[in-house]
Amino acid sequence: MIDQLAVWLEKAALVQLIDPQQGWEPVRRDGIDDLVVADAVKLRGLVSRESGCTALASRRATEKRRDIRLHCIAVGDEKAVIKAEIAHQLTIGNTGLAFVAWSGKQPTGAPFVAGRYSPESVSDFKTLFARAQELGCAEMLFSKLHLLSLRIVGIRFRFPIPIAVIIIARRPCNVIGVDSPLEVIPYVFEIDGTENDLSRSSAKPVRLASHRSPISPDLLRFASASRRCSGGWSLLGCGSVGSKIAVHLTRAGDAPMRVIDRAAMSPHNFARHGLLPTSVFDGALLMSKADRLQEALNSFGSEVTAEVADASRLIIGGGAPKFADDSTLLVNATGSLTIREVLSSPDVGKPRAVEACLMGGGRIAYLAAEGPVENPSSVDLVTEAYRLFRSDPEFRDVVFQSAPIEVPIGEGCSSLTFPMSDARLSALTAPMAEQISKWRESSLPEERGEILVGVTPADGLGQRWLTQAVRPFTILKQADQSSSVRISVGVQARIEAEVASKPGVETGGVLIGRWSEVTNAFHVVDLLPAPPDSVFTTNEFRLGIVGLKEALEALHSETGGALYALGTWHNHLVSSGPSSIDMRTAALLAVRQFFPVLLLIQTPGGYRYLTAEVIFKS
Repeated sequence: MIDQLAVWLEKAALVQLIDPQQGWEPVRRDGIDDLVVADAVKLRGLVSRESGCTALASRRATEKRRDIRLHCIAVGDEKAVIKAEIAHQLTIGNTGLAFVAWSGKQPTGAPFVAGRYSPESVSDFKTLFARAQELGCAEMLFSKLHLLSLRIVGIRFRFPIPIAVIIIARRPCNVIGVDSPLEVIPYVFEIDGTENDLSRSSAKPVRLASHRSPISPDLLRFASASRRCSGGWSLLGCGSVGSKIAVHLTRAGDAPMRVIDRAAMSPHNFARHGLLPTSVFDGALLMSKADRLQEALNSFGSEVTAEVADASRLIIGGGAPKFADDSTLLVNATGSLTIREVLSSPDVGKPRAVEACLMGGGRIAYLAAEGPVENPSSVDLVTEAYRLFRSDPEFRDVVFQSAPIEVPIGEGCSSLTFPMSDARLSALTAPMAEQISKWRESSLPEERGEILVGVTPADGLGQRWLTQAVRPFTILKQADQSSSVRISVGVQARIEAEVASKPGVETGGVLIGRWSEVTNAFHVVDLLPAPPDSVFTTNEFRLGIVGLKEALEALHSETGGALYALGTWHNHLVSSGPSSIDMRTAALLAVRQFFPVLLLIQTPGGYRYLTAEVIFKS
């Protein structure tokens, strides 16, 4: 402490207490109880080349503590005119006034700069005038105050009316913590009708006030140490996961531009929703989730619009604009398989999508960002995630062995869901919101998609996260086929390696993945090798059966049916399409499953494929 005092005395002697590199230190003001709430950016925006003073409308609140009236004055954007009826207006409700004054330019034409640091000494109108003179705005400020005094002559107010005075002082360098040399210095005085002398020599008391910024995205970004993001984002699904993510990002100054959900809030939704009920009867009002969330987010100074609509219909068909023009990201928090597949449809006309949901009874967090132009798509990513889950015992057991149960929500009513606490849901959605925020600030992964999955133990103490980059799938679409085939990079590499290991003969195996009925696409993410009794010849590959049934049953058991056999693959030694044997094989396999069968053919000239489907009629 002594060393610091010595340094301070040295700098004081050399008039170097203000370091321009650090910034101008705001004037020290102690013992402040009154508040002036105003947007500092907008206040600084009032400053012009010429000195001036303007009156702004405000709202006021007064609290009494220890026989002292404490005031909070919220300054708005609307300019106030000091007309004859101003005294009457000040008695209506909590209407108030704020005078904002600033310096202009010197006779030389240079801006007036208040470059001398001085302690705060204002206690009455006489010292306020001296302070305003020092800061270059006394004449403009006191001419406005004089006009106010003329309007309230002879008028007695039932209670004291607080008036704010805000001086904007121009400093030689930027104020510490602010990207501007304009310092905001507020004061408060009261008018009550007994002593309305507002002249420059008056002894009327003036109190120091503390400036506070109102809730705004800029303030929230500053408090959250986050950056302004280019473009906006939209939210599909305003349930538990979606509301938590929206609130997290809004608190960081990055609210969604649009929230979409067709459902209404039910009482049981408040068990873990991002919104708080205003009464125990909230759930009975059947207010839409989108409208409720919009109202809550806009209380943070955001401008969110709500759409009460079926998201899938909105995406595929509606006449209204689907998304805001500058929306660059779409967060799908619906947890809906249908929405996921609709978003994976080609030519949907949407921003890049990120899917966020919980799995495994609320112990697994799943977050996936699709690649550019839906490649990899949301369905590609979740199918790849199922493959990852299968390879990790902890993820596999939690994801594929947890079944939802019926949760009673009323007499004779129930909802199929995963019971979990709000704490558990919040613990998993918070990291997802953090990652979405990072993507918003630094952009989504280029030329690839990304999967992030987190698991928390049964006791909820701790988390483990895995991240997997997913390169674009190879998309096959033949003119003679109505369906398309999407093959992961890993599957292609294994096929190429298997073909290279058996030169001069045909080889093959079983394709594993999922088929989407909505997009009519096969998503191939894994292979089963050819059984040992398979036949490999120069003109034919014949798939064996030894151990194949057991392998498929194990696949179904370990993934709960999330992954299954789509068909087979084999190679041709020359570039050719499906042979007659391939067509017969497809027809035979098609009758054994209730979705199309896929035969993939690798050739020196690229991939070809054949699909077949049997329509069963009763």
